[in-house]
Amino acid sequence: MATFLLIHGAWQGAWAWDILIPHLEAAGHTGIAVELPGDGHDDTPPETVTTMLCVEKVAGMIDQIEGPVIVVGHSMGGTVASQVSELRPDRISLRPISAPSYWATEIPASISTRAPGKTG
Repeated sequence: MATFLLIHGAWQGAWAWDILIPHLEAAGHTGIAVELPGDGHDDTPPETVTTMLCVEKVAGMIDQIEGPVIVVGHSMGGTVASQVSELRPDRISLRPISAPSYWATEIPASISTRAPGKTG
């Protein structure tokens, strides 16, 4: 099945994907949540964090995965996903999916009422 590389947004961590990974695995896929540099889970000094540093980390992870990868980026992670797809175009089977933060307040009612745990 597919390998999903999940890139969190700013002010988040790999934990942001904890709810999704079991669903991917139940469907036979592999879900790998990235911890971006400077998110508080490593020793990267905040003043040294750049988008390119994040891109290089994700590209390195892609290099360690066998077969094609589906890259999913949320918010700022979408920027990282877009840039990494330019560095590893032959390794990514599905281009990045970015969920801008404004969607949280502008989700159509037909979608939000079907989301797990949503009421109304």
